[in-house]
Parts: sequence; structure tokens; C-alpha cells
Amino acid sequence: MMAAERVYRALLLLYPRRFRREYREPMLQLYRDARRDSTTSWPRLAGDVVVSAPFQHKEAFRAMSTQGKLFTASIIIGVAIVAFMAIGGALFALALMLLLAWIVARLLRERDVQLSPRFWWKLTVGGVGVFAAGFLIFAGPWPQSWRDAVPGELGWWSGMFIFSTAIVLIVAGLLSGVVQLAARRRLSH
Repeated sequence: MMAAERVYRALLLLYPRRFRREYREPMLQLYRDARRDSTTSWPRLAGDVVVSAPFQHKEAFRAMSTQGKLFTASIIIGVAIVAFMAIGGALFALALMLLLAWIVARLLRERDVQLSPRFWWKLTVGGVGVFAAGFLIFAGPWPQSWRDAVPGELGWWSGMFIFSTAIVLIVAGLLSGVVQLAARRRLSH
């Protein structure tokens, strides 16, 4: 197998999984035929993959259920939160956390999950508890030798994870409370 075909095979990984399962072998055969007949250049075939792969992902996303779309959006937003925290975009990461909390609340509603009337405050109190534990860990009266024993990068990432989790729990709890309050008001009228 030539190096160009290996690269082409790797490029096929850009397509959605379902599309690859159905069309991988015919596309490889088309590639081999075009290369053997010298009708199409290798960069043109690679370019076709790069251009058409986003379209196939768009089609796969359109075919997803609402739950699948929300789940996919939550994964993308989670990755974006980590990326913005890593480059120092804390305010944007916080906005994405609020969006993630809304998506989680919407996903629960979409799945027809019946939450107990006390669920919202349990989430909120849980978030406050995580925040308090993180504050105790990072701002507690620990000896300096203990602080120096923890690598700075590990401490930073741990803190970001703990405080981000706390914020998402608090916001998700408050959003759940607002949704439950609105639902109760709607039923009473």
C-alpha cells in the first residue's frame, strides 16, 4: 500500500462513523481506480474528502434525535470550557458553564425525567458544598511545606475542575428551581 493511500484512509476518518461504515470500501475502490487510471490527482481526491466531510457531519447531526443533539452539544461545550479555562478565558468559560447547565436541564426535561420538588435545592446545596470543600482545600491554613509539595499545574487544574463543577451544580440547581416554579405557576392558573 502506498503512502498516499494510507493518508487517504486516514482522511476517511473525518467522516461520521455511520457514513464510513456504509461508504468506506466504495470510496477506497474509487480512489484506487482513479489512481490506477490517472484520471484524478491525489490532492484532488483528498480535497474532496476535506470539503465533503463537514457536510456529512451536518447531515448526521440533522438526523439525530433532540436528545442526541443536546448530548453532543454538551460534550462540545465541555471541551470548549476546558479549552477556555486553559487559555485564560475565564469569563467565557463561565458563560459556557451556564449554557451547559441549561442544556443539562433541557436534556432532563426532554427525557421526561420527573424531578422531585426538592431536587433543585439539593443540586444547589451540593454545588455550594463542593465550592466550600474546594475553598477549604485551596485556602485552608495548611503549612507552606504542604503547599510546596503539590505541583502548581496539578493544583491549578484541580481547582478549576472543583470550582467549575460547583458553578455548574449551583446554576443547574437554580435553573431547575426556576423551571419547577414556572411549571407550578402554570398549573395553578
